[in-house]
Amino acid sequence: MADLARELGTTPATVSRGLRDHPRISIAMRKRIRRLAKLRGYKLDPETTRLMAHIRSVRDKQPDSVLALLSDAHDSQALSRDPYTRHLIEGATARARELGFRTEVLCLREPGMNEARLEKILYTRAIHGVLIPPQADLPHDVALPSHHVAVVAATAARARHHLHRVFPDHFANVCMLLDQIAAHGRKRIGLITTPDMEERQRNGPMAAYRWFAGERREITCVPPIIVGQHKGTLRQWFRKHKPDALLCPDTWILEGIRADVGDFNQTAVVLFGNVREGFAGIDELPRIVGSAAVDLLSSQIVRHESGSPRHPKSVMIAGEFCPGKSLTVR
Repeated sequence: MADLARELGTTPATVSRGLRDHPRISIAMRKRIRRLAKLRGYKLDPETTRLMAHIRSVRDKQPDSVLALLSDAHDSQALSRDPYTRHLIEGATARARELGFRTEVLCLREPGMNEARLEKILYTRAIHGVLIPPQADLPHDVALPSHHVAVVAATAARARHHLHRVFPDHFANVCMLLDQIAAHGRKRIGLITTPDMEERQRNGPMAAYRWFAGERREITCVPPIIVGQHKGTLRQWFRKHKPDALLCPDTWILEGIRADVGDFNQTAVVLFGNVREGFAGIDELPRIVGSAAVDLLSSQIVRHESGSPRHPKSVMIAGEFCPGKSLTVR
């Protein structure tokens, strides 16, 4: 267009309008432009034309592209009750806004919701991307969209679903915590975990603990205990192995060993699950996880990818250590 404009003694914008028969350009000039364009072998690129038409149509209005957040609860506010999920959605929503999307919650457990209705909602609202936050347990009677929609899970859970995922790097996070425990002079470390935590974190805590036990010979990693699968009680396990540091998912586990253990107050405690005030642990950076999930979802939409991926991608986000008094007790 710039070459044609130079020959005609006009501007590229005039050439562009003339090729589109814009009424602001005189008929005589339009004929001159088309004649020279034909002579020089100039042809419009259809993809560029389509893109420019889209840019012109939305230049003066807010974008209305929608990303759906699936909720497994009966009301749209349920996702905000869990702090981790709320922060993750805040990060996802902020990133979506930066990329020109808005987010909308779809409740899978609403009366009458089924696969057909979900597909219809996605189609009629022109939703091309679906984000599954950590709480979405995906009812068995509601299948995920099988076509025309890109799907990303912002969690490592629900492994039965073949999806692209973004989740914390649980292995690296637990290794970070174990290094911090060792750096504070603790020599006997005990891991307490649960079947649910191991499933949701893809066995990251157990794998990191066993790897650490093999690498750090100066540290004793006592036999781990999986609550609910161990024959004895937490109190019996604690008395037998006498760890001077505990690595566990949450504070409720401590209640099982608190009674009748005289030296428990001198035992360091570090959490690899929830962040609790006063306790050392890991910040899994849920806002960053949510933002990265939207990036992955947006890239699929741009490439027109949808449905169940043949080769699912897993994006892992390393967390940050949170110091706390529970690690420095003596």
